[in-house]
Amino acid sequence: MKSTKEIISHINFDQPSCPPPQTAQPDVSEHAAQLVNLIFRELVGIFPAWKQAFADPEVLASAKRNWTKGFITHGVVHVEQVRKGLNKARGMDKDFVPSVGTFIQWCQPQPEDVGLPSPAMAYREACDHSHNPMQAHWSHEGVKVAAQETGYFELKTRTEAEVFPLFKRNYAIVTRRVLAGESLNEIPKALTNDGQRSLAEQNEAYFDKQHQQYVESSGLSHLKSAREALSAIRNLLSDTVTESGTVQ
Repeated sequence: MKSTKEIISHINFDQPSCPPPQTAQPDVSEHAAQLVNLIFRELVGIFPAWKQAFADPEVLASAKRNWTKGFITHGVVHVEQVRKGLNKARGMDKDFVPSVGTFIQWCQPQPEDVGLPSPAMAYREACDHSHNPMQAHWSHEGVKVAAQETGYFELKTRTEAEVFPLFKRNYAIVTRRVLAGESLNEIPKALTNDGQRSLAEQNEAYFDKQHQQYVESSGLSHLKSAREALSAIRNLLSDTVTESGTVQ
């Protein structure tokens, strides 16, 4: 590969200004191959039975080609990812070299790596903390967000068979976002099933929707507190009352 100095020496800085051409993408395949060579050198020292998997140079070369393709396909092209995978490999009580698929999984962050409990443990924690969520000590912010999206009232009152599927769905979204380094805000709501809602809940939801429509149609959606909304509604009502006290 050319050095930075060699590349710069071939640039003509006297050319007239024009839209910059598209820059060539880095050679991902070459970079992945370099990482694979680095990994195999480490694997030789980690797994003593490596020779049984790579009996001759041709088999070893074929394995490296397949590992390189696997790395490119699954986006394992960064040293930090490889370091994570090697650290897990060193903790394995095995003599044989893992498959490329197994090693790729080791390179990817797992929920336990970032402190996220299993879905079952997270659900139990959410139920325990649903009675006083603001004062509770949550094991991870993701558990709290999943519980909040599911609904503290639902976690307290509904059976596990009813609410756990919804919590598990929300927790899966939270987990993916945490592992990807994304924000935990604005998690899309799950579709509700009115068939599983009590008559009281459906009635409450209906009147909540009616109230929201009234607030929006009256131009009150900008108000930030119940007191402001009440005052504005009283003013609206007073405008419809004539001096004689009758409603127009």
